[in-house]
Amino acid sequence: MRLLIRCIGAFSLLGNIAASDVGDRDETSVDLARLQGVWKTVEIVSGDERIQTAFLEKLTVSGTRATFESYDEGRAYANVTMNAEANPKEIDFRGGMELNEDFFLHYCGIYSIDGNRLRLSFNRAGGNRPDSFETKGRNKSIWTLNNQRPC
Repeated sequence: MRLLIRCIGAFSLLGNIAASDVGDRDETSVDLARLQGVWKTVEIVSGDERIQTAFLEKLTVSGTRATFESYDEGRAYANVTMNAEANPKEIDFRGGMELNEDFFLHYCGIYSIDGNRLRLSFNRAGGNRPDSFETKGRNKSIWTLNNQRPC
């Protein structure tokens, strides 16, 4: 019985330590943890029109490494950096294509994570970082993805 009480006390203490660690983490670390997993494309809007979701089938994030997969273009890999303190929150992807060493990928955008829904917005021409998720009449795109499973 004493052993059981000690075990319960130890687990309770560990639970409190883990909870306080989460509370002490900065918002960017929390968002990076929420970004982990496999995200399936639901919709891509560019300017005033919807784009075929085949452009990006899914996005997989593990740690700070992202893999973009399309049905016909293959895979691109990128390092992820985020700034959750900015308003709107900022995200950058920098990397390259699996089968094309000359291809360099750099998406400089904004993001929002709401439960299992991820929204990303980027300027199409590779210009300045967007300042909102509004696309009408603008030269930018918004990707909406749903989390399929955490890593």
